[in-house]
Amino acid sequence: MAATLLSNAGTAKVYLTSSRRADLLTEQRAHAAAESRAADQVAKLSENNASLARLNNRLTQQLDRVRREADGAMHLAAGQLAVARAKESELAGEISGLKHLLKESLAERDALHAQLMAKQVSAITTCRMPCSPLPR
Repeated sequence: MAATLLSNAGTAKVYLTSSRRADLLTEQRAHAAAESRAADQVAKLSENNASLARLNNRLTQQLDRVRREADGAMHLAAGQLAVARAKESELAGEISGLKHLLKESLAERDALHAQLMAKQVSAITTCRMPCSPLPR
């Protein structure tokens, strides 16, 4: 407990007992330690913040690079798709033309076969002598 004495001027002076003085010193040391810990935590948080800022910057740069690469790949793929479609269209035209030629060729073959058969029938019917069979 604090003991109060009056001085000659009439002002009160507070004198601390040794146990109260020890309590105040303990509180002062605890407060100083808490301030020191808080300062250390602030410094650590500042370091962490700087590290996170560097990491964010690096990741942003990587993301930008990946986006550029993806845009380039998509552009290239679009070009390749256009070329593939043009080739597909060209091949479809060629296939259509070949089908038309095949139909004409088959029709011509059928006509020649019909003519040959007609000639064979005509030769058989006009032949009065025994005819040798026609080669096949």
